[in-house]
Amino acid sequence: MNNESTRPNQTRLSDKQHLAIDVLLTGGTHREAAEAAGVARTTVTEWVNHRSEFCRELEHRRWQRAEQVNDRIGALTTRSLDVIEKHVADGDLRAALGVLRLLPREALHRAPTPPPTAQQGEDVGAMLRARLARLEAQPDSPDSST
Repeated sequence: MNNESTRPNQTRLSDKQHLAIDVLLTGGTHREAAEAAGVARTTVTEWVNHRSEFCRELEHRRWQRAEQVNDRIGALTTRSLDVIEKHVADGDLRAALGVLRLLPREALHRAPTPPPTAQQGEDVGAMLRARLARLEAQPDSPDSST
């Protein structure tokens, strides 16, 4: 049961409504939520479909739960990568092959694109300045170089 204080501008939900929300959050049906709350299934359906305060609380609790799950997944991912990194660093062939299987094939065959050199940057700048000068010289005619 949820004993949190109500948020500002929110009607307090009954204990039965909080019980129904708890069941719905765990994937229960309207019938299961109604049984847990001791009300008719149609009552839970009414709350879900027509009671904005119930819907707001249900949605708020869904977001809280999703944030908690995302936080846990993030922590597990970090720890999992640490373990994999240690195994690869220790020369574990199976771990190394496992990492390589996760990569898209094109990542294994494509050389990284080097950053442009200063000369290439100057060349691009010169090209753009020349094109701009041509456009400014003929403002009423379309650019035929594109």
